Amino acid sequence: MPLTRRDRRVAVIGAGASGLAATRYLLSEGFQVTTYERKFDAGGVWNTTDKRYLAGLYDGLLANVPRTLMEFSDFLWAPQTSLFPSPEVVHQYLQGYASRLPTECFRSDTVVIDVHRCQRNKSHLWKVTSRQNASNEEESEYFDAVVVATGNYDKESWPEIAGLKEWKAASSDRVIHSKQYRNTIGFKNKASRLFHMHVLPLTLSLSDCARGRKQCLWL
Repeated sequence: MPLTRRDRRVAVIGAGASGLAATRYLLSEGFQVTTYERKFDAGGVWNTTDKRYLAGLYDGLLANVPRTLMEFSDFLWAPQTSLFPSPEVVHQYLQGYASRLPTECFRSDTVVIDVHRCQRNKSHLWKVTSRQNASNEEESEYFDAVVVATGNYDKESWPEIAGLKEWKAASSDRVIHSKQYRNTIGFKNKASRLFHMHVLPLTLSLSDCARGRKQCLWL
């Protein structure tokens, strides 16, 4: 007898904007959904409350696109919301969206440590192994499909420059990734060298940084 959608299980890894949307619409189509999130609650990169994970959001940051372009079709922003909301406001919006979903779907404070294809009971499934942060206990479950919604910017990318690793090891407070940048404190009257920066840091954070430094070399 073929499986129906209600018999099929789907794992969603990550409860940011994409993971929440995937969870919402998979549920609406009748699938059984389990959504893993390593932080205490939903929000993804906009969640700055869980200090165990570096969010990469600097002081004074606002969304770099209008809220109307990042609005769920079934969950509108409050009319009084700023056109370019702060991270805290975006986080509240995403938490509001998550609160409309069944709580039993979510495995918060849980890290997915392995996903691989396997055969079980003559079916090809995905084995997802996770670990609870609080208890450090591991658990494996089997799914018919997996949605990876972990985002693109969690792991820092460092340029290959001779001597950079040694310099960073010797002066960890003087060699930082843009994800670690928060404000101009510590840069005032100091020469700065900037490598491989993308649109967001160049538009604001490094402009702020440049105001507090003596000399800046842009590469």
